[in-house]
Amino acid sequence: RASPAPPRVSLTMEASVPVCLPDESAVTALDRARAAGWGMCVVVNQARVVQGRVTVAMDVPSGAAVEDLMEPGPATVRAHEDLADALGRMAKRRVATLLVTTPEGVLLGALRSQ
Repeated sequence: RASPAPPRVSLTMEASVPVCLPDESAVTALDRARAAGWGMCVVVNQARVVQGRVTVAMDVPSGAAVEDLMEPGPATVRAHEDLADALGRMAKRRVATLLVTTPEGVLLGALRSQ
C-alpha cells in the first residue's frame, strides 16, 4: 500500500492576491494591496502572466506607474510542488512570499510563510 502523498503548495496557497497592471498608478495599486492586508501587489499582464511586483515599502513618486517601480522576476513556485520543500526554500532564502504560477507564468495565488 502506497503512503499518502506529502502536502502540496496548492493546499495552503492563498488564491486572492492583489494584482495590478503595468500602466496603473503605483499609488492606487499599493493602496489597494495595503487595504487587502498585503505588503505587495503582483504585476500581471492582461492574461494574468506575472511580470513583476511592487511593494508597499517602496518610495512612490507622485504620478509613477507600476511599471516604473516594479521589481521583475519575483520568486515563484508551482502548485503541485511539495509544501515542506517550498517552505524550506523560503526560510533558507529569507523570502516571506512565493508566487504560485503555472509553468506558463499565469498567477494562481501566493504561499506566505507564517
